[in-house]
Order: sequence, then structure tokens, then C-alpha cells
Amino acid sequence: MLLVLISFIAFIALFVLGLRWGVVIIGKVLGRVVYDRHRNAEYIINTGQVPDQWTGPFYKKIDEARKKEGVDEAERERRIASLDRKARRNSIKRIDDLLRYFSRAPVFADDHSRRVLMEQLEAAKAQWLKYVN
Repeated sequence: MLLVLISFIAFIALFVLGLRWGVVIIGKVLGRVVYDRHRNAEYIINTGQVPDQWTGPFYKKIDEARKKEGVDEAERERRIASLDRKARRNSIKRIDDLLRYFSRAPVFADDHSRRVLMEQLEAAKAQWLKYVN
């Protein structure tokens, strides 16, 4: 009987510790996601440009395609143009995600602040849309 009681207490203790660990990890992950969204919005508003982390992977592949030898020049240019279009479409998708997030995020003191941010992000998106094929 004592062994069952000790086993039960050990199980409950491990279960609670596991839950606590899970909550801490999830909190860190979600905190990072929120931080990245706010940092990207601030970067867009301050510079009017696409954050490098959004386009970096695509432009890294473009640089690799340019350096790749033994590939037909027309094929190389087709690949580069395709990657560039993907980078632009990805940027529009990501700013749409930011707009959706800020339209419902409870981080604003009032509706005026939300409207100002949304208008600035919409203006940046409108500028970017001029360059998307």
C-alpha cells in the first residue's frame, strides 16, 4: 500500500513538473513569435522595406543559382526570375499575416493607434504590390 501511495505521489509530481515545463516552453515560443511580429512591423514602418529575414532565404538561393556552373544561361535566368517572384509573393503573404494579426491583437491602447499602424502597413503593402508580378 505504501509503495502504491509513493508511486502515485511521484507520478503526480512528475506530471506537474512536466506541465510546468511545457507551459514555460510554450510561453517562450509564443513570446518570440509576438516579438518578431512587432519587430518586423516596426522595421517596415521605419524603412518601408521588406525585412531581410523574409527574403533572405530566397536571395541566398538566387546567389547560389548565379554561382552554379554547368547550367544553361536561359535556365539560370528562369530559375532566378522564379525565385524572385516567390520572394515577392512571400513578402506580400507575410505582410498580410501581420495585418491580420494587428487587426485583432490586444496590444493597442486605443483604436486610433491600431488604425495608424494598419494604415502604415497597408501603405507599405501598396508600394510592394507595384513590384509583384
